[in-house]
Amino acid sequence: MSLLSCSITLAVVGCSSSSFDSSTGSQKTAPLAQSRDSSTPESVSIGDSIADASKSVAPDGGGTDGFFSDGPVKAPRFALLVNDLKCGMCHTQINGDVASTAAVSDWSTGHVALSDERVSGGWYAAKSWTDMTPEGKKYNITVAAGVDQNYAGNKVPNDPVSGKPAFPKIDFNGAALRMKGSLSGVDTTGKAVTVNGIHKGNLIILGTKAAPIKIDGSVMIQGELVIKGVYQGVGTIYSTGNVYIPANLTSAGKGVYPFPSDPAAAAAKGKTLVEAKTGDALGIATDKSILIADLNSGIYDNALTPPSQRRAALGIENLYTWFPEGKAGYAKLYEKAINCDTGALDSPNGFNLIEAYMYAAQSIGGRSKRSSWAINGGVITDVFHVLGGVSRGGGQTTDCPTTASPVHGYPQNGNYVNYDYRMQAGLRILGELAPYFN
Repeated sequence: MSLLSCSITLAVVGCSSSSFDSSTGSQKTAPLAQSRDSSTPESVSIGDSIADASKSVAPDGGGTDGFFSDGPVKAPRFALLVNDLKCGMCHTQINGDVASTAAVSDWSTGHVALSDERVSGGWYAAKSWTDMTPEGKKYNITVAAGVDQNYAGNKVPNDPVSGKPAFPKIDFNGAALRMKGSLSGVDTTGKAVTVNGIHKGNLIILGTKAAPIKIDGSVMIQGELVIKGVYQGVGTIYSTGNVYIPANLTSAGKGVYPFPSDPAAAAAKGKTLVEAKTGDALGIATDKSILIADLNSGIYDNALTPPSQRRAALGIENLYTWFPEGKAGYAKLYEKAINCDTGALDSPNGFNLIEAYMYAAQSIGGRSKRSSWAINGGVITDVFHVLGGVSRGGGQTTDCPTTASPVHGYPQNGNYVNYDYRMQAGLRILGELAPYFN
């Protein structure tokens, strides 16, 4: 029976770490079916048409982030792109497709029995995929639409020169020429912060429901960025340094989630929302890493974590050299998340919801303890390890309840990455990636 003709269960990741490349595992699966799918500028407002946007310096209006109701734009067609995982699928459900541009890797030497890791769409693997760790222990991920191994269609990014699948790279120097948007909020003292186009140096920007961060178009932070709270508008923040999100980062406007579970219905809803220009939308892109919630998490110090993903290599604590009051000052930005065991806001230094499509050239990591989390938008990163212990394991004796989270609205016994289907219909966030999507 073809693996592509049914819902399948495969294994790729574990929950503790060491080196593992899926192309050299101790047991390899037979090759899966290969898909034949082939399928100083002016300021730009979010209402510009795609025809106007195409006049930008970059191909396909790169750097212009907003709604384009004239038709589909070049944008990611997946909820998650990832190559290396440190328990990156632990207790996690992906609502949408998944892509990988390198051999899918895991850092596992062991496995904890987990529940309900699943992908509602397909997994489009430009290279290899395996169902075993080196020790022959399965980590089961249900992929509803199957896995396309050696895939070369438009569900993965393709290099604009060679046309071959490739992890998308943003030219931050070139992108700086196209930054003509605006960003405003406040810093930790309540002082107004405003960015027009480019901000040189590190930046702290915060927002509340009463006074949200406001984003319109593309801006660049030439340094590190600390951002949290509530935002309003449509646009992307590009940063040349690490991005720190110490607590929830959410939209102020009318929510567009959840999308229907059926992809066609979800795409139709996305089209309707784009035509109505409904909902806030934020892109966050960094040439480094995005670090969410508690920076003291052991995921950055584990002896089994590859050296390239440890605290020092990621430069996580460089933040403390410039942030007011250093480590103690940053800790004041942490917030309590909903603890699934108590139903109360008593889980320290955690998060429940990030509403943004995030790009990190290196890593996206985070920790939410016994708090169910959701990322509404999507993720592009080489290494993904955002953890939340909502099922048995790690000393826990019970699963989190299936009741809906009061923050993100999904059952608390899982974590979620939810694709923003508006991207397929005319929402371009991270416009600098447009050349990779044909």
